[in-house]
Amino acid sequence: MITVLMREQYSCKKFQYNGLIVWFSGHLYNQSHLYLIIDCLSKTNIEKISIERIKGMLLKLRGNFSITIKSEYWVFSFVDRIRSFPIFYSKNSNFIIGNFAYDIKDLLDLKDLKPDKLSLTAFSMSGYTIGNKTLIKEVLQLEAGGFLLFHDDKIYTDYYYSYSPWKIKNDSKTKIKNNLSDVIITVIEDMYKNVDGRQIVVPLSAGYDSRLIVSTLKEIGVKDVVCFSYGRKNSFESKTSKEIARKLGYRWVNVPVTIKSQKFFFDSEIYKEYLTLFDSYASVPAVQDISEVYHIKSNKLIDKDAVFVNGNSGDFITGGHVPSNILKVENNNIENLLDIYFNKHYSLWECLKTPESKDIIISGLYDIMNQRDIPKELPIDCSHGIIESIEYTGRQTSYVIDQQNSYKFSGYDFRLPLWDNIFMDFWESVPYNYKVNQSLYKEVLLENNWGGVWSDHAVNNFDIRPFWLKTIRAMTKLLLTPLGRKNWHKVERNVFTYWLDISCNSAITPYSKVILDRRGQRHFVSWLADQYLISHKLGGISCQKKREYNLVK
Repeated sequence: MITVLMREQYSCKKFQYNGLIVWFSGHLYNQSHLYLIIDCLSKTNIEKISIERIKGMLLKLRGNFSITIKSEYWVFSFVDRIRSFPIFYSKNSNFIIGNFAYDIKDLLDLKDLKPDKLSLTAFSMSGYTIGNKTLIKEVLQLEAGGFLLFHDDKIYTDYYYSYSPWKIKNDSKTKIKNNLSDVIITVIEDMYKNVDGRQIVVPLSAGYDSRLIVSTLKEIGVKDVVCFSYGRKNSFESKTSKEIARKLGYRWVNVPVTIKSQKFFFDSEIYKEYLTLFDSYASVPAVQDISEVYHIKSNKLIDKDAVFVNGNSGDFITGGHVPSNILKVENNNIENLLDIYFNKHYSLWECLKTPESKDIIISGLYDIMNQRDIPKELPIDCSHGIIESIEYTGRQTSYVIDQQNSYKFSGYDFRLPLWDNIFMDFWESVPYNYKVNQSLYKEVLLENNWGGVWSDHAVNNFDIRPFWLKTIRAMTKLLLTPLGRKNWHKVERNVFTYWLDISCNSAITPYSKVILDRRGQRHFVSWLADQYLISHKLGGISCQKKREYNLVK
């Protein structure tokens, strides 16, 4: 028996074509290609269908989407390259598939979550699970670039796409730079055509990626753009955002937040509704700009059919997460590469970083590498691609992408040009020396100086406000210098990070808990993981014995 639980909301639409039922969420730049896929499925005996042919057809789809196709006897479902519209499924006696995990859990009448050891360990240490697992052993999810076919009481899953940044092209630097400029213009022009004249809203920070979006929109002549910023009053982010918007001639909206206002929102029924509906059971809730977008909607500050366009995840795709020491021989074997990745992305709670937990996580990462054919050995100048590909399958498409839920929840459409197929394909081919520290990306943006907002406006000019906090922090750092950097960072995390968070999302937990913490919390996401596990009766973050380990070989 097949049960389809597709909520026809948040852009999900149902239609019939060639005798098949189709549920489509999101948008496509090449809608006609979807009909070719449906035609192929409707005219071919499903038992004789060529998986390689289907993979090739899926690879050509461009946009952010999830699509589920059902006949009387089978179901075929797939998500885009980055899992921007998740799909969940379960198979006990019956097969169930849906676009909201909560609905499947509710239908199965599951009272308690019963995660396996890998999923619980990974979630506790990073805020998200590994692979297709959730914290409910009966419920799985389609991974980025993945698809499934259910037929004859069996589930077949595979990937049609994996980010593979070792496919390097050794062109001249001039040619690569010119190609990047062309790619940027192409993806922004195509995105603008696709929104069909609707108002574009850009969350504009002081960084590179959102500024790239608005400056390129200006370069191609787009006029109806609204820029918005949020966070603490007079923060460097808001000041820079306002300056950039004014220079470009775009309307600027500011949504000031405080610890008090964020705490009020996190205690609200609206937030509780959001938590329930968008609970994937595979990652902590994405709280980035959820209150701010809801404020914008409630106060009618933008058009009802406006489209949000953000810079996610430009810092990753352009090389910002590539280790700068990757070319050292001792860092080039797979064990040390995984050490680097583990220590960066599984550090929400220092007390959890034990040899035992590391072995569990590394084993899970090896499984992912095997499933996606990620090489365990590459030439030294391509080895960065291993780390990037693992992060793509993990943090980026398992957690970061969920930040778009704030737009979905408030009923808005969105576009992600820096996750566009063309942009991803380009950065797969860029050599390491042009990716490290985003050197090529930054150079091209500064040289192009589109909109005139690059040469005279500093990028990420971080400054601590208010002044009293800056002064006290500096004095404390000076006093603790003799005790070493490690002790200073511990004090900074417990005492100052709460107040340095410009978004004020640290309000998710009381300051008294943060300052007294002895488990080694990293930032507010640590507390999101702790609260999530407690609310789902999984015990929170438990560190039976405080230990310290040198986990880097």
